[in-house]
Order: sequence, then structure tokens, then C-alpha cells
Amino acid sequence: MGGGVCAKAVAKGFRCIFSNQGFWYLDHLDVPWYEVYKAEPLEGINDTSMQELVLGGEVCMWSETADTSVVQQTIWPRAAAAAGMPIVKYIIIKSGCKKMKLILEFFNIFSRASN
Repeated sequence: MGGGVCAKAVAKGFRCIFSNQGFWYLDHLDVPWYEVYKAEPLEGINDTSMQELVLGGEVCMWSETADTSVVQQTIWPRAAAAAGMPIVKYIIIKSGCKKMKLILEFFNIFSRASN
């Protein structure tokens, strides 16, 4: 689902699983892993009771564009980043953006090393 779909679904009382074809499709090999963090599952959902209707998120992949040669350097880092989204949000809320910036800089070391 693209932007705004979750907001429309929960506004009608439906539960929703977030997916973003721009950032969370693992076979978009031109998208770096850290771009995963640009996808915001709760975008446009300001009511906390409606936010609770967003059950989580999923990453997707078309297997014809990816094989075992890209698992470690491309698929795994982006899937891990998506899985870490709730943790990242918690760190930002509890510790502020400075700590999150340090964490992203730390992981960016691995990104540069694999390129």
C-alpha cells in the first residue's frame, strides 16, 4: 500500500497492515536500506485509538528480480530496518533525535562497507 491508505482504512474502522511499495519492497535494489525509515506507518493518523488499528507492517518482494546473490547486502539490511521501525520510534521518543542520529551513523558504516 502506498501513502495514505492506512489512514483511510482506519478512518473507516478497519484494522490495517502497513506496506509501502516505494521503500518497503525489498526488490527495489536501487533503494538504500536507510530509506526504509522514511516510510511512516502512522502518517496522517493522529488519533491514538485509530493508530492502534495499524497492526504492523510487512516488507514485500517479487522473486524474479532478486536471488541469493543480493540477500546479504540488499534484502537483509532493508528487512531488518523495517523490523526495527518500532524500536527506532521508541528511541526517538525516549532519548531524542541525537541518539537516533548516532545509531544511524553507526549502521551507515556497514552500508558504506558493502558498496
